[in-house]
Amino acid sequence: MPILNEEVADIGFVGSDIYEEERFTTKGIDITFRGVSKPLGKFVLAAAAKSAPGIAYVVRRAETISVATKYPTTLARFAASKSLNLQCVCEPTGSVEAMVNLGLSDTVFDIKVTGDTLRDNGMKVISEGDNVTAGLVYKNLKLNGTL
Repeated sequence: MPILNEEVADIGFVGSDIYEEERFTTKGIDITFRGVSKPLGKFVLAAAAKSAPGIAYVVRRAETISVATKYPTTLARFAASKSLNLQCVCEPTGSVEAMVNLGLSDTVFDIKVTGDTLRDNGMKVISEGDNVTAGLVYKNLKLNGTL
Protein backbone atom coordinates (compact mmCIF):
# COMPACT_ATOMS: atom_id res chain seq x y z
CA MET A 1 0.00 0.00 0.00
CA PRO A 2 2.17 2.78 -1.33
CA ILE A 3 0.17 5.61 0.22
CA LEU A 4 0.80 4.16 3.70
CA ASN A 5 4.41 3.22 2.93
CA GLU A 6 5.31 6.69 1.69
CA GLU A 7 4.11 8.43 4.86
CA VAL A 8 1.36 10.20 2.89
CA ALA A 9 -1.43 8.83 5.10
CA ASP A 10 -1.94 6.70 8.19
CA ILE A 11 -5.35 5.38 7.16
CA GLY A 12 -7.04 4.41 3.89
CA PHE A 13 -9.86 2.48 2.23
CA VAL A 14 -9.10 -0.45 -0.12
CA GLY A 15 -10.43 -3.75 -1.35
CA SER A 16 -9.31 -6.91 0.41
CA ASP A 17 -7.83 -8.03 -2.94
CA ILE A 18 -5.32 -5.16 -2.85
CA TYR A 19 -4.58 -5.65 0.85
CA GLU A 20 -4.00 -9.40 0.47
CA GLU A 21 -1.78 -8.90 -2.57
CA GLU A 22 0.32 -6.08 -1.11
CA ARG A 23 0.56 -6.90 2.58
CA PHE A 24 3.28 -9.42 1.89
CA THR A 25 5.36 -6.86 0.01
CA THR A 26 4.89 -4.04 2.51
CA LYS A 27 8.22 -3.89 4.33
CA GLY A 28 8.71 -2.55 7.81
CA ILE A 29 5.19 -1.21 8.38
CA ASP A 30 2.57 -3.10 10.35
CA ILE A 31 -0.75 -2.52 8.53
CA THR A 32 -4.16 -3.78 9.65
CA PHE A 33 -7.22 -4.41 7.45
CA ARG A 34 -10.76 -4.24 8.86
CA GLY A 35 -13.50 -5.35 6.47
CA VAL A 36 -16.46 -2.97 6.43
CA SER A 37 -18.65 -4.40 3.67
CA LYS A 38 -20.49 -7.49 2.58
CA PRO A 39 -18.68 -9.53 -0.09
CA LEU A 40 -18.33 -7.52 -3.29
CA GLY A 41 -17.00 -10.37 -5.41
CA LYS A 42 -15.07 -13.62 -5.29
CA PHE A 43 -11.75 -14.86 -6.63
CA VAL A 44 -12.28 -17.54 -9.28
CA LEU A 45 -10.19 -19.78 -11.49
CA ALA A 46 -11.83 -19.86 -14.92
CA ALA A 47 -11.14 -21.43 -18.31
CA ALA A 48 -12.62 -21.21 -21.79
CA ALA A 49 -16.04 -22.89 -21.57
CA LYS A 50 -15.22 -25.35 -24.36
CA SER A 51 -12.09 -26.56 -22.55
CA ALA A 52 -13.27 -26.15 -18.93
CA PRO A 53 -14.10 -29.86 -18.36
CA GLY A 54 -10.66 -30.91 -19.59
CA ILE A 55 -8.90 -28.20 -17.59
CA ALA A 56 -10.86 -29.17 -14.46
CA TYR A 57 -9.73 -32.78 -14.97
CA VAL A 58 -6.09 -31.72 -15.34
CA VAL A 59 -6.38 -29.53 -12.22
CA ARG A 60 -7.75 -32.48 -10.20
CA ARG A 61 -4.82 -34.63 -11.35
CA ALA A 62 -2.39 -31.97 -10.04
CA GLU A 63 -0.85 -31.39 -13.46
CA THR A 64 0.56 -27.93 -14.12
CA ILE A 65 -1.90 -25.35 -15.43
CA SER A 66 -0.84 -21.93 -16.69
CA VAL A 67 -2.70 -18.96 -15.22
CA ALA A 68 -2.97 -15.29 -16.19
CA THR A 69 -3.68 -13.06 -13.20
CA LYS A 70 -3.12 -9.63 -11.69
CA TYR A 71 -2.91 -11.33 -8.28
CA PRO A 72 0.15 -13.65 -8.25
CA THR A 73 0.54 -13.66 -4.45
CA THR A 74 -3.13 -14.45 -3.90
CA LEU A 75 -2.96 -17.10 -6.65
CA ALA A 76 -0.06 -18.83 -4.88
CA ARG A 77 -2.02 -18.97 -1.58
CA PHE A 78 -5.15 -20.18 -3.42
CA ALA A 79 -3.17 -22.95 -5.17
CA ALA A 80 -1.52 -24.04 -1.91
CA SER A 81 -4.84 -24.10 -0.03
CA LYS A 82 -6.37 -26.39 -2.67
CA SER A 83 -3.19 -28.39 -3.44
CA LEU A 84 -3.22 -27.23 -7.07
CA ASN A 85 -0.21 -26.99 -9.37
CA LEU A 86 -0.79 -23.54 -10.91
CA GLN A 87 1.89 -21.54 -12.67
CA CYS A 88 1.47 -17.79 -13.09
CA VAL A 89 2.59 -17.12 -16.67
CA CYS A 90 1.67 -13.47 -17.07
CA GLU A 91 0.43 -10.48 -15.12
CA PRO A 92 -1.44 -8.39 -17.69
CA THR A 93 -2.38 -4.78 -17.07
CA GLY A 94 -5.56 -5.17 -19.11
CA SER A 95 -8.04 -7.98 -19.52
CA VAL A 96 -6.84 -11.31 -18.10
CA GLU A 97 -9.61 -13.07 -20.05
CA ALA A 98 -7.90 -12.03 -23.28
CA MET A 99 -4.84 -14.09 -22.31
CA VAL A 100 -6.84 -17.33 -22.60
CA ASN A 101 -8.46 -16.22 -25.86
CA LEU A 102 -4.99 -15.42 -27.27
CA GLY A 103 -3.64 -18.82 -26.18
CA LEU A 104 -1.16 -17.31 -23.69
CA SER A 105 -2.56 -19.19 -20.69
CA ASP A 106 -4.87 -22.11 -19.90
CA THR A 107 -6.87 -20.26 -17.25
CA VAL A 108 -7.38 -16.94 -15.49
CA PHE A 109 -7.52 -16.13 -11.78
CA ASP A 110 -9.57 -12.99 -11.29
CA ILE A 111 -12.41 -11.43 -9.33
CA LYS A 112 -15.94 -12.33 -10.36
CA VAL A 113 -18.71 -9.94 -9.35
CA THR A 114 -21.61 -10.66 -11.71
CA GLY A 115 -19.95 -13.14 -14.08
CA ASP A 116 -20.79 -11.00 -17.11
CA THR A 117 -17.16 -10.54 -18.21
CA LEU A 118 -16.50 -14.27 -17.99
CA ARG A 119 -19.66 -15.05 -19.99
CA ASP A 120 -18.86 -12.36 -22.56
CA ASN A 121 -15.45 -13.99 -23.08
CA GLY A 122 -16.81 -17.53 -23.29
CA MET A 123 -15.35 -18.62 -19.95
CA LYS A 124 -16.55 -20.88 -17.15
CA VAL A 125 -15.57 -20.97 -13.46
CA ILE A 126 -13.78 -24.18 -12.49
CA SER A 127 -12.90 -23.30 -8.88
CA GLU A 128 -13.81 -20.55 -6.40
CA GLY A 129 -11.61 -18.80 -3.86
CA ASP A 130 -12.08 -16.20 -1.15
CA ASN A 131 -14.59 -13.36 -1.12
CA VAL A 132 -13.44 -9.80 -1.79
CA THR A 133 -14.65 -7.03 0.53
CA ALA A 134 -13.96 -3.34 1.06
CA GLY A 135 -12.16 -2.29 4.18
CA LEU A 136 -10.25 0.22 6.20
CA VAL A 137 -6.45 -0.10 6.31
CA TYR A 138 -4.36 1.65 8.89
CA LYS A 139 -0.89 1.70 10.36
CA ASN A 140 -0.53 0.24 13.82
CA LEU A 141 0.89 3.30 15.54
CA LYS A 142 2.33 3.59 19.03
CA LEU A 143 0.95 6.81 20.44
CA ASN A 144 2.92 6.79 23.70
CA GLY A 145 -0.08 8.00 25.72
CA THR A 146 -0.74 11.09 23.60
CA LEU A 147 -4.24 11.97 22.41
